[in-house]
Amino acid sequence: MIRPSRLVLGSAAALAIFGGLASTSASCATLPIGPAPADASFALPEAALPRDAAKDTRPEAEAASADVWQEAGPIPVPGEWLPIPGFPASCGARVAKDPRVSVSRLPWQPCASGRVGCEYFLADWGKPDERRFNPLRIEPVFEDAKGIHVSYKRHFGARIGDPPATQSVVQLLHGDGEATWYDAAACSLLVHGSRHGIALSALDIEHPNTPEELVHQHIGWSSWASPTQTEAQEAVLTPRLNVSQGVARGPNFLTLESTNFGGPIIGTAFRLASRDFARATPDNNLEALMPLPVANGYVSIVTGDPATLAFMPIEGGYRTMVRPAAGYGVNRIALDRANSDALVWTEAVPGSVDGWRLWTSPYATTEAGAVKRAVAVVPGGYTLPANAGAVAVVVNRSAARIVRLSDGMGWDIPAEPGLDFYYPLWVNDDSAWFVISKPRPAPAPDLFSHDGVVRVKRAGLGAPTVPNGL
Repeated sequence: MIRPSRLVLGSAAALAIFGGLASTSASCATLPIGPAPADASFALPEAALPRDAAKDTRPEAEAASADVWQEAGPIPVPGEWLPIPGFPASCGARVAKDPRVSVSRLPWQPCASGRVGCEYFLADWGKPDERRFNPLRIEPVFEDAKGIHVSYKRHFGARIGDPPATQSVVQLLHGDGEATWYDAAACSLLVHGSRHGIALSALDIEHPNTPEELVHQHIGWSSWASPTQTEAQEAVLTPRLNVSQGVARGPNFLTLESTNFGGPIIGTAFRLASRDFARATPDNNLEALMPLPVANGYVSIVTGDPATLAFMPIEGGYRTMVRPAAGYGVNRIALDRANSDALVWTEAVPGSVDGWRLWTSPYATTEAGAVKRAVAVVPGGYTLPANAGAVAVVVNRSAARIVRLSDGMGWDIPAEPGLDFYYPLWVNDDSAWFVISKPRPAPAPDLFSHDGVVRVKRAGLGAPTVPNGL
């Protein structure tokens, strides 16, 4: 009988993959822009990557059948489920043929407060899990003429730390499912939807908890026209055991945020046309967080003393764009997609959890081109969604805030009865959306207590009353 692979991570790596923003140090020297160095071992097609016979101790029959699709038992979700083209059979992940059958609309209902236009939902997948509605950490939302699209996971396991089955979903926040995947063997499938298409990342671990442990990371991509028709290959990074804890789709590339099981975090880009990686440094060892795709590369936080904001062109190399004020470091970034990818970021004194300084600049790819402007002092937080000239933040469990980027003035929003604010999800000219949780007794599992989302209409908030605090 073929044993399905199980992903077993240490606490540091588990924290990173499920949402923690690690803090590491690295040199912030700026490299000249240039082509990625030639290195045939850096990114090879899957067929050119033979398994290490000395380390592959599986029974011969099992090894010989490794490429046979593994049935993972009944899937507790309606619909017809298909293998993901190009992904390893042992991963056991599948894609739904018709997402409208396999994804139900989110159960929105009017808010108990009666506020005009206020609505919320609490996800309940029938399991006692703390992560009922779990948006991706890196840019989980995008908005276009069709509406607001969100990439999230629904978990079927009962305990944090278990390798549970999951359903990854890209869905209109107020509409139908657009694409969905089921991961029965806990290969840590990550799925990201953007206006450019879909990105996937999955891990497959052989011989878990042994010195011979070997990680196979596969990445995939598909178009909105044919989301089930995935192109994929094994992603060979340096060092070999890098595993993805974040993936995003750009126009002709994917960005990956990877870690070596809790070690340094490295941002990189996989170019779809040439099927290789863009190197930010010759050794691909630049410690970088939150790689956000733009037209010709990506922006990222480069860790160090201090942490900076940098641009990584798709050709390779990187350029520092923003150096923080003395004593501060860049710790969160966003792109205002509705305003030509304007840069939005926060700077904080290292280790501080409050009083972060919010900044913005028109989009730039060089330090000379960035025009920094201080916006406001805001509470520290997990995510920083920026859109349509505004930023949403959470003040505490009882209050959230919308901050206007033009002058830093803000609107405070009280929580709904019986619901706690957790972190902001999205904002536009019409509304703001916040991830919420039901109150939990102390010590509450803050990192994973995602129950649903509340929507607050901006029309009923009146004029802003919260000063920028600068």
